[in-house]
Amino acid sequence: EEAKKDLRTIKKIIWLVDTFFISISGKEVSSQLEEMIESELDLRNELKYLKQTKQVFISEKDFVFPEPITEFCTRSILVTEFIEGKKIYDFNPEEWGAKKNPYLEKMMRAYLLMIFEFNFFHADPHPGNLILLESGQLCFIDFGAVQQISGDETRLLEKLILGAMRKDYHLMADTLYELKAVKDSLGKEELCQILKYS
Repeated sequence: EEAKKDLRTIKKIIWLVDTFFISISGKEVSSQLEEMIESELDLRNELKYLKQTKQVFISEKDFVFPEPITEFCTRSILVTEFIEGKKIYDFNPEEWGAKKNPYLEKMMRAYLLMIFEFNFFHADPHPGNLILLESGQLCFIDFGAVQQISGDETRLLEKLILGAMRKDYHLMADTLYELKAVKDSLGKEELCQILKYS
């Protein structure tokens, strides 16, 4: 009920922004938001994505995903094993010194695998959803927000990364237009300048 009330408030804010400030296709944003919240509130979806992620990462020893206790899981309840470890914010950045942070490298590898091998990704990787184990493994929790990626989107993301590595802002701009990540009304040269200095 609280989520529905929040959604109504968000819809009003989107309508105000869309009407009086900038065009953001308010109806489309509201519809996507409503669909996303409905999906996140049904914890059977989270259970499905957790199982799917465990399965595709089965041969990757650097990563841990909690084991669900399915007999207790319902539409509104998700029960998993407890994973002991530390959160990213428990570490002082100075602890790593000049060394590379091994957990950051593992997180980047996990996302590269998710996006380019498995065609989906954990869409909520804030520090509270990552647990660092003493073994050096990285654990992901909270699979309420997972996004699927099509083959075309994967190809375009590869182009975007390639453009960023080469500092080819025109390639990056073209790719962002293809991904429909920016509006056509934003000029290409302007977008290139934004990319160059961001």
